Parts: sequence; structure tokens; C-alpha cells
Amino acid sequence: CDSDCTLAQCGDQTVNGAAGETCDSGTETATCDDDCTAVACGDEVVNESAGEVCDHGGPSPTCDLDCTFAACNDGVINSAAGESCEDGNLAEGDGCSSKCKAHKVVFATSQGFDGNLGGLVGADMKCQVAAQAAGLPGTYRAWLSDDTGSPVSRFTKSTIPYARRDGVLIANNWADLIDGTLAAPINLSELKTPPGADANVCGGTSQLTFTNTIVSGTMFTDFTDCQNWTSNAPGFTGGGQWNKADGLWTQFVCQQSCAWKKPIYCFMQ
Repeated sequence: CDSDCTLAQCGDQTVNGAAGETCDSGTETATCDDDCTAVACGDEVVNESAGEVCDHGGPSPTCDLDCTFAACNDGVINSAAGESCEDGNLAEGDGCSSKCKAHKVVFATSQGFDGNLGGLVGADMKCQVAAQAAGLPGTYRAWLSDDTGSPVSRFTKSTIPYARRDGVLIANNWADLIDGTLAAPINLSELKTPPGADANVCGGTSQLTFTNTIVSGTMFTDFTDCQNWTSNAPGFTGGGQWNKADGLWTQFVCQQSCAWKKPIYCFMQ
């Protein structure tokens, strides 16, 4: 019974706390649900006057936490809808796919370099500069090995996929990356162009990269490492073929000169 001695009824514009009402505007408003409780996204009552279009009590495959329909690139990461990232665009190969799936970006540089990379730190910096110039987010490291380190000791072991700049899958995770075979060759640069290189050939191909790294991510001990990647003096190092997806992508048994200019692989960490 309301305070005016009429039967309590939601919508009678009389707030009856004893009946569980916290508001009663006579109808749904921006501050009051049609069940006479205060508006709150997540209360499982859809209040269109408050801007809600859905309310499932929390994120669901079709409804975001803010009570709007789930949609990739709506600014809300909805894991229930299978989203793992949101970057505000539908571009591929930038760390977040057009379907809001996170991945690690991989590319071979658009510029060729000789063996004097400034060590592994200098090579990492070249990857970082290339990535930033292409507008890519994140931290990058070079797929190179020498006496001071290798990918297996320097890289973050990703549990999410690695993808090329066009969004094509390279590997499902770190374990897949080092199992000897890629899903596709790393044949695009940070600019989505073929990698840069000089015309020098080894084993009949010029589509080469410096790596000194075998498929397991450890050092290729059969060759030198251009004095820990600080020298372009004549000498030989190991590398890969950027047009290959089998073990040759990184472990090509052919002597490449430290004086040549070849691209390097760069991986988002």
C-alpha cells in the first residue's frame, strides 16, 4: 500500500521503498527503469531512454559491458565475443586484425643492411625505426644470433599468433614458429612491399636475409656472425631465404658475405 492509501504499483509515480521501488517516474526515463529501480547498465533491464540497446548483466557474445551491441572496433574489448584487442581501424598486420584478434607483427625490412648492424642492440633499433616509420605499435627485435644472444634467449615467447603485414598467419605461437615450418613466408616488409636487398646471390637466389639462426631460434654455429654484427669486412655468415616457408626461411646453408646488403627479420615482442 502506498502512502496515499492506494495499492502499490510501479508506474503510479509514487515511490514505495517498502515495495522495492527506488524511483517511479510513471514510465521509463533516463534515470529510472520501467521496474522502478535506478538505471544501471548490467541490471539486465534494457532502458532505451538511458541509451541502452541491450543488457545481459555483463559482456556477452552480442552485448558489450556498456550495454551497446558488440562490434569489432567499437572501442570496447569484449572477450565474450572473441575479441582480444581494439585499435580503432580495420587494417590487417598492425597487431590487431579487422576481427579484433591480437597478433604479433613480423616483417623483413624494406632496407638492406650489411653486417655492421651495431650488434644485436643496433639491429633491434633498426627494426624499431622501420616499424615506427610504418606506423606500427609495439617493441621489435631482430631475428639474429651471435655470441651475445639469439631469438630463443632474447625474444618474448608469444602465446598468440605471429602474422605478416597483410594479416597472413606466419605461426600460431612461439612453439609453432620454431617447429621448422612457417605457415607462409615472411616476404613482406614493414611497408607491405618486397624486402629490400642488393643483387648479390647465394645458391642461385638473391632473396636472402641475414639471420645466423637455425629453425630452433638458436645460433647457426656453422658460420660466423660478422664479428657479433659489428663488421662489414669480407667474411661469411648464415642466413635464410625470405621467399621460403620451410626451414630455409632462416637456415639456408649458403655463405653470405658480411659486405652484402640484405634485409633482416623483425618480430614484435
